[in-house]
Amino acid sequence: SLVGSEMCIRDSYKGELLFDDVINDLLSIYKYFNKNKAHIIGLSMGGQIACLFYEKHPDKVKSMVLCDTHFGLGNLEKDEIDKFINSREAKCKKK
Repeated sequence: SLVGSEMCIRDSYKGELLFDDVINDLLSIYKYFNKNKAHIIGLSMGGQIACLFYEKHPDKVKSMVLCDTHFGLGNLEKDEIDKFINSREAKCKKK
């Protein structure tokens, strides 16, 4: 399901969070509203998801707006990635 901000999206999933699952959720929204194309807006991690969606389904995107996003953590070491994820999860638990 497409929910959450500041990586709280993990709270609604059981098991590993896969972007392909989120992309399939987005396709379900298109089907539900019987739409072939839509304007996509991605904030933070949603920007990454929007770009991945566009890579797989460019014919479904009228336009995209990306805000406060980046394209992955590939330039960080594993311990830096773990530190980042843990800090985001700590923020979610405080809510």
